[in-house]
Amino acid sequence: MKYFKLLKIFYEYSGVENVKFSPDGSKIVSSSIDGSIRIWDIELGKEIHKLKGHLNWVNDAKFSPDGNMVVSASRDNTIRLWDVRSGKQLKKLEGHSNCVTSAQFSSDGNTIVSSSWDQTIRLWDVKSGRNVKILHGHSNVINDAQFSPDCQTIVSSSFDNTIGIWDANSGEKVGELRGHLRHVHRAKVSPNDVFIVSCSTDKTIRIWDNKLRREINEAEEPSENGEHLLLDSPTMDHSKGSNVHSWSEKAGMEILKGHSSVVRDFQFFSDGQTIVSCSDDLTIRLWDVNIRMELQKLEGHSDCVTGVDISPDGTLIVSSSYDQTICLWKLL
Repeated sequence: MKYFKLLKIFYEYSGVENVKFSPDGSKIVSSSIDGSIRIWDIELGKEIHKLKGHLNWVNDAKFSPDGNMVVSASRDNTIRLWDVRSGKQLKKLEGHSNCVTSAQFSSDGNTIVSSSWDQTIRLWDVKSGRNVKILHGHSNVINDAQFSPDCQTIVSSSFDNTIGIWDANSGEKVGELRGHLRHVHRAKVSPNDVFIVSCSTDKTIRIWDNKLRREINEAEEPSENGEHLLLDSPTMDHSKGSNVHSWSEKAGMEILKGHSSVVRDFQFFSDGQTIVSCSDDLTIRLWDVNIRMELQKLEGHSDCVTGVDISPDGTLIVSSSYDQTICLWKLL
């Protein structure tokens, strides 16, 4: 069992949209609604760089696999690359025609995947800064796009209430998960490649079988409060000349209950069995995915908790909030 307590608070000057650990666990990077990105030294407990260049709200910032760069995504429609040591901007990637909601490096650091309000996912070559692929298939804002651990698949989350499954090499859409009743904020493949987990404005976290592309558990009729859902039988969408499996069946209900508002983000522990989630209900929660049980509720933020991450060694959780703070939680 994992139990955490509040260790440290970092204070910002505006709401914080997201926060992520560096690969070695010594730093965190935060993205803020004031258009800035900050890099913090955990041991020193202070800001060591403020990255300035974006012209609007920064939605996302993440370290490269080697920890030498940060990639950021902004409402100014751009993605930017930054040098961690100097704090200087290295590149500006342009191509999205609307707010960029997320950006992530591939595990080899050579490619970036981004998502946008323009309803596209884009793949970028890091060295040249060139846009190498554009992925179409969602019918509304795309809130997030993530590589699977082996980088062969991209999983996307959209305000069209679906999760898209894409072949990272061809750029083809190969699957779609339907079941959430409202906007999907995040979807990720578990470290062991067994599950896809997603979270939504419908207050639920749902667990999907990654091999069968179906939601786990038995189905129930949808209720007015959104606590249960009914899914259709698996179908094939032959539009645009491609075989896109739209996976849903009479399987699925609210798998992880507890949050009372929008679930914005979550992260897997390395065991692939435990996740931590955060919500507009001001809480952070730990869950056992296998037994579908809440393990702990962390309270301390006074506004929506917007982002959450886990240190590489699994002993620290970091959370961000519109209350202008970043909280660090330590394993007991």
